[in-house]
Amino acid sequence: MPSFRTTLLALTLFCSVSLAQDSRAVSILKHAQEAAGGVDALSAVRDQIISRGIHSGGGGISGQQVVKIILPSALRQESILPFGMVTLSLVDGSGRMVLPQGSIQLSGPQLLQAQGELFRVRERLLLADRFPELKLVYLDSVDEDSRPADVLNVTDSESGQSVQVWIDQATGELFKTTYDGVALAGAQRLEEHYSDFRSVNGVRTPFAIAVRTGDLLLTEIQIEKVLHNTGLTKAELR
Repeated sequence: MPSFRTTLLALTLFCSVSLAQDSRAVSILKHAQEAAGGVDALSAVRDQIISRGIHSGGGGISGQQVVKIILPSALRQESILPFGMVTLSLVDGSGRMVLPQGSIQLSGPQLLQAQGELFRVRERLLLADRFPELKLVYLDSVDEDSRPADVLNVTDSESGQSVQVWIDQATGELFKTTYDGVALAGAQRLEEHYSDFRSVNGVRTPFAIAVRTGDLLLTEIQIEKVLHNTGLTKAELR
């Protein structure tokens, strides 16, 4: 049985984390959590395998991709492209990219981009109030295409990554994210718009994602299948 001192310490730590968060942002995020299936369903997602089609809207490369994720620290992308297979892996902060020409260690912008992909996993963002390394702040209330929404900022103190999440005021649906990313023309402000929501093990999941910069459509992503908790290991993702 835990001692009174241990219980008091745990309570103090919990309160410290809670007080560090923006209370208005936390309240809005809780609405989004309920809309996405609830905290229990979101927290139950330990790993994912996502099969998806990538269709370029701006003259880039299209193909098929399988994404494997162990939350919160491992990611592997296996992409079948016109010139061959490209594999990217990120495990515990370091990773590699394997191309038909050979293998390279991830560093610089490539490493930041991979870390950003892992940081922005939807289930993790929706639980941002529960991770001490994530800082949640209310930014603004806006009207997005006649859709009143609240905009929150989520920052990872460990990697320095940040993202803005857009949450429908009426439904609580997290329907858009914006962040600084790397596209064909270099660093750009990117937007991801989510639609075609379906339930996967009780978690409301978008099966269509449009990636834009300004008015330009860069990529359309069509999700084909999502599997949760298949027992992935970090060794498989390296």
